[in-house]
Amino acid sequence: DLTISKMYSLYKENRENCVSMTIYARKFHELGSAFKKPQKDTCHTCDTMKIKIAYANEDEKAILITAQNKHHSEAEEAYQSKANDKKTAKQDPSVAVFAFDLQQCLPTSYLKTSILFYKRQLWTYNLTVHNLATNEATCYIWDESVSGRSSNQIASCLYRHIMDLSPDVKQVCFYSDTCGGQNKNSHVAAMFMTVLKDKKTLKCIDHKFLISGHTHMECDVDHAVIEKAKKKTTMKISHPYDWVQLIRGCKTVNPFKVKVMECGDFLNFADRLKTIFVQKKIDIENGNKFLYKDLQWARYCVEDTGIPYYKSSLKSEDGFKKVNFRRRGKQIISGTITVLKIHKGPVPINKEKKKESCGTVTPN
Repeated sequence: DLTISKMYSLYKENRENCVSMTIYARKFHELGSAFKKPQKDTCHTCDTMKIKIAYANEDEKAILITAQNKHHSEAEEAYQSKANDKKTAKQDPSVAVFAFDLQQCLPTSYLKTSILFYKRQLWTYNLTVHNLATNEATCYIWDESVSGRSSNQIASCLYRHIMDLSPDVKQVCFYSDTCGGQNKNSHVAAMFMTVLKDKKTLKCIDHKFLISGHTHMECDVDHAVIEKAKKKTTMKISHPYDWVQLIRGCKTVNPFKVKVMECGDFLNFADRLKTIFVQKKIDIENGNKFLYKDLQWARYCVEDTGIPYYKSSLKSEDGFKKVNFRRRGKQIISGTITVLKIHKGPVPINKEKKKESCGTVTPN
């Protein structure tokens, strides 16, 4: 085997009194080792534990294996929870279950020449919300001249998605990864508490987080379809709207629904934390400060706006705890809440980025 031969050569360079190539190859296969292409987006926790177990003594190894099994069990429970909710949504039209994620940034202009790797490109963003019951995906598209890609922007897209739901939907459940800058934060929580006042027919919103490192969702498959179309397209991508056209046409069966976000669609839910809700959140039961790192399941109910329920697991048998988001002396407004817009107009683009995105900078 050529690869084992190369490894054996390195082995001889760094060791004295080496065994023969035959013995080296036999031991290699006895250990169950093999060569394969490295996987993308592997779990950091799993990789770390695997290395620690390989070099640990017997006592440490037993502890590490127990922790590894617990991590795998939690990841499987999260996927099973999603499968159960998906089944419920298919049977009950009053329940809607979605997975959402932000796709890797799409560059404009899109050319395959290597020089673009070193240029400042204009980025287009796509937040995909996938309906698990109907297998339909909605893509919310905007570029950086419209807005950024932080928690307020993610919350604004979800707000629009919820407001567009049928009045028959009474309960909504979202699944996402644990990215704190986009999904797992106070701004998204403030949005959920706000939309319950604006969407009169909605009674409850659940937000569940998959285990970090094990966050493969249906919207990741949607993104793979778009990436494949991106690589194969002969369409000239010279304007952010060209990405809208490509995404609309990259599926013939059950095509993507595309909604273009404008400046006025992005709302400042962070402002809610300065007026109605509060950033320093306290667990009502024990008085301890609420920490987002402990959160795996958040529930927002219309009967108790401003006091979300939460769990540090996705087990249905575990009880919810309460956390107080209400600012002292402030009343939760009844009726529709006016949320300020983030931007009054287009967002200025860096002058150098504008030149390079337009292709006016020539390579040296």
